[in-house]
Amino acid sequence: MLFLCRFLYRPKRDKTTACVGSFSRAIKQNTPDLVVAAITSQVPAALDEDEILLSASELGAAGLPKPSIIKLGKIFTIHQGLIRKKLGNIGEATLENVRQKLVELMR
Repeated sequence: MLFLCRFLYRPKRDKTTACVGSFSRAIKQNTPDLVVAAITSQVPAALDEDEILLSASELGAAGLPKPSIIKLGKIFTIHQGLIRKKLGNIGEATLENVRQKLVELMR
């Protein structure tokens, strides 16, 4: 599920950004925190190994206006209270790609 999240990048600098995480998992585990990965529309010419490009067909369902990438190098925890709104969903194939890349990156 994609969310619009508010968090601090640096002291005194709030930023709102899209992020991907599992809200239902936090509810099932009865925790106020979510583990999320940042999403950006700053798509480089060549992707790094920790970046996943969202397909053009996913953008509408994801609620994103521009081509975007998931940045698995930017994983963090946030409190559910910092979620501004739900943007949309990404496909199961992309979620599986996220899972596989995370395992590869942690090796």
